[in-house]
Amino acid sequence: MLKHGQREVGVRLKEAEKTILKTVVIHYLQNPEPIGSVQLKDAATLPHSSATIRNHFRKLVQEGLLEQLHASSGRIPTARALEHHWQEQLQPQEPIPIGDLEAIGALALEFELFVLLQPAWQNRLRSVHAIGAQLLAASFEEGVATLPASTIVGKLLEEFIGYDLADLLLIAQNNRIDALSGALTRLRASQTLRYNEQALIAVAARWPQWSARFFEPFFDGSIAAGQKPGLFFEPLAPEGHMVILQEARLKNRPIRLVTLGPTTRDYSRFMNHLSKEGR
Repeated sequence: MLKHGQREVGVRLKEAEKTILKTVVIHYLQNPEPIGSVQLKDAATLPHSSATIRNHFRKLVQEGLLEQLHASSGRIPTARALEHHWQEQLQPQEPIPIGDLEAIGALALEFELFVLLQPAWQNRLRSVHAIGAQLLAASFEEGVATLPASTIVGKLLEEFIGYDLADLLLIAQNNRIDALSGALTRLRASQTLRYNEQALIAVAARWPQWSARFFEPFFDGSIAAGQKPGLFFEPLAPEGHMVILQEARLKNRPIRLVTLGPTTRDYSRFMNHLSKEGR
């Protein structure tokens, strides 16, 4: 079953066509320029003649997987082909180790991606205190949420001592306790690590309709809440982009890794570098 934001890319191809398509995609990810049949044969040492490759090119163009920008140019993969490639290559359900946080920031800049890390371990409510006559402080195992003083909310929170932050936030949202929901959302956002925020801002500036719906959830980390690991395309990502929600571990603690960027980035290499940093 497809999750929200995912789009199935049904492709039935012969093995030779699959090999050629994969080769074109990998070449394009490493060198974003069109490639012709002769160049492809030489670069990948394919067991096909240039004429045979051109025949497969025509089939792949008909299937909407390759395109030719100019009559004299080679082929490049379409957005559909890139989506299919990543659905085949990435396994976000398998947790990966995350290591040096500074290295993550460097990789986000190198690959021009927006990367978000959100703690997935439990953060239980420990106590509730009135701070003077104006504030209520909910103290968690990690962090404190403050909100305007309210006897009703204070008594409610006391009943939920020992509950996890994520569960309390869901209760507040479902019951429309806006002040509590806002305070818990701010606490969660403060514990969320963001890398290369300029990449997110650039996407938001180019696709304002997408931004109006999704910028804030990506920025505060709520995009990861309640979502299962997977690859996501439109509408969760703008046209030509993708989102990876990946299970990960940071110092043996569970964490959610969210990556947003164009489908033309080399996500396999990005994930390999991340995993190496965590070993």
